[in-house]
Amino acid sequence: MSEFSETLTRVRYKETDQMGIAQRRQMAIQAYRQSAGSSHGQHRAAVQVAAIDDPALFEETGRQAKEIVFGQLDLDKPLICRLNGHATGLGASLALLCDIVIAQVNAKIGDPHVPVGLVAGDGGALIWPQLVGYAKARHYLFTGELMTAAEAERIGLITKVVPEAELDAAVYGLAERLAALPRKALQWTKVVTNLPLKALFQAHFDAGVAYESMSNLTVDHQEAVAAFREKRKPVFAGR
Repeated sequence: MSEFSETLTRVRYKETDQMGIAQRRQMAIQAYRQSAGSSHGQHRAAVQVAAIDDPALFEETGRQAKEIVFGQLDLDKPLICRLNGHATGLGASLALLCDIVIAQVNAKIGDPHVPVGLVAGDGGALIWPQLVGYAKARHYLFTGELMTAAEAERIGLITKVVPEAELDAAVYGLAERLAALPRKALQWTKVVTNLPLKALFQAHFDAGVAYESMSNLTVDHQEAVAAFREKRKPVFAGR
């Protein structure tokens, strides 16, 4: 048995019965990274492998995602996203739930849940159609394609694209401009603007997370993670 497999067995059964979710997840990630390297992609694969082996880890991630999402929606101050790199999956959802998204020209955004056998249930399937309509949203959610910042701006997914060197000036300049406006009028306008979004997420977010949690247990998701680790194309079975 490999060090990684042995650690996951401990996480599931014997030595870690009293461990918290976060400690168990970190233990699994560290073991995987020691055996497979330490790149960002391998870190992500480690999280997914640990979640397959211990579904409670995935459930906890869903709970944390909900707290973040609803925290953003409940915030009564304008929230500006400074997008200085790639935003994918939940990261893309959190960016798009900001009030204004300003990206530098080299950034990309997308939601690649489906290609790795997961449901885009942690916000993407709800926020994307609100911003670009169902036709565009379905295409990008189904394919998991990343788009450039320029394309995201063109279709209305994000607010503005600027050269990399001008990103800070654009973001902080806008923040100062908003800070100088009548505070109550600004805050309450945000509150009213977010009412339909909050109603949408309150009605459907839990179902999305539940579907994503179920997809975490599928054979196809296990195959996607295995293919990534083995550096090959996945062969999906529809299960």
